[in-house]
Amino acid sequence: MPYFRAIPVPANVPTPILLSVPIRGLFLAPLIALTLALSGCLESSPPVPEPLPPLGDITSAFRTTAFDDTDYSDLKGFQTMIGDSRIVMMGEQTHGEGSTFAAKARFSRFMHEKMGFDVFILESGFFDMNLAWQRAVAGEITATLIKNSAFYMYDQSSEMRPLFNYIDAHKTGPRPFILSGMDSQHAGELARTYLMKELQAFLTRHGSKRVGTSNWIWAKLQANAFMISFGGKVSDSTRTRYQNYNDSLRADVVAIDAHSPDSLFEQSGFWENILLGLRFQADKARDTTGNARDLQMANNVRWLLEGPYKGKKAVIWTHNVHAFRSFASIRDRTYPDDWTRAKLVGSHLADTYGKQLFVLGATGRQGGYVDWYDMQTKTIPSLDSDFVETKIDTGLTYGFISLRNLPPAEQWLSGINKTCLVDYYPFDAALPELYDGLMYIRTATPTNKPQ
Repeated sequence: MPYFRAIPVPANVPTPILLSVPIRGLFLAPLIALTLALSGCLESSPPVPEPLPPLGDITSAFRTTAFDDTDYSDLKGFQTMIGDSRIVMMGEQTHGEGSTFAAKARFSRFMHEKMGFDVFILESGFFDMNLAWQRAVAGEITATLIKNSAFYMYDQSSEMRPLFNYIDAHKTGPRPFILSGMDSQHAGELARTYLMKELQAFLTRHGSKRVGTSNWIWAKLQANAFMISFGGKVSDSTRTRYQNYNDSLRADVVAIDAHSPDSLFEQSGFWENILLGLRFQADKARDTTGNARDLQMANNVRWLLEGPYKGKKAVIWTHNVHAFRSFASIRDRTYPDDWTRAKLVGSHLADTYGKQLFVLGATGRQGGYVDWYDMQTKTIPSLDSDFVETKIDTGLTYGFISLRNLPPAEQWLSGINKTCLVDYYPFDAALPELYDGLMYIRTATPTNKPQ
């Protein structure tokens, strides 16, 4: 979820010892919605095969967003564009476009079946999704487990259900499609119910003397409160006391030095990152920038891919803004200084993985979506001819645009162009500095709730 606002980041947010990345200033707060409510949901246009538009070799069309269509001949351009990348991070404009969810779901299935991607990481709770996966492998149903635990726009989207059912059907065997999460916000039902219980069990198994003390009982109550309110209803003295306790407890967890290959929940690194997420939540009322959150989301991903899932290829789903490789090229009349200093998940991961990370933004030029904030259906604002989204609409209904190694004829995309890649909010940017490629769906359709 995007944030844009001029509030400085606290300088004392810690990072895991092995995953230390410097924090840079990020000034973010909720975007102003520039859209109007629709009278009803838009209907999807039927997929139509089409020739490549005249953008040359950087563009390829795809035929359909239908999850069960496994004729992947239309995704050859997508496969070529991604190449041998280990991580593909796919963005979404608003968290509320069913057409984008459907397309990304089909691409994710294709990458698992044909390209060797085995890990599926959602912008949802790090604890919630990893516990859901552990219980799914033990026999429970994935779609049931994530209810009220995954980010609600994923949980409440009918376009996501086929992918969750696919994950459930591929949770065992030689190549399961592993479900995980990266968000440092522990706000799901599974986290609120089981996080402190599982942490207590881990500490007890390793002989910690903290369990049962008055400080531990107090800290459990505070942690549960932070998961519900994001630290917004506590005094500064309580917040500081909890963070000091959290720092001490985290040092104990690291000292335990557990590395069981059988369960994430029996690894010190897992709980170290969980506690860092709780520390961030305790400070959420004062740190509305999102900078600490994005840093910890990146730390969570790195721990997963360099620890329990080392060597595996991963698909990551998130909002377009979290996926930005860099804010350096952003030009915005309202927040000119703020945007240029931002460092989000995509940027942190780019520092670690370089070209092994492929970032795919999502955009379009018309239609509607469900606003994740108020759950109302909105229209996409009319875009004039100056927008990139209008310039690339040369008959392309569904398509990909590669932004790496642009040929001379397409170098105009490397310059500063007008675009609307974040909740259809207009700004100027050099697209190749934000993403490695774009998914273009001309007409977006709002997500629908599961029946």
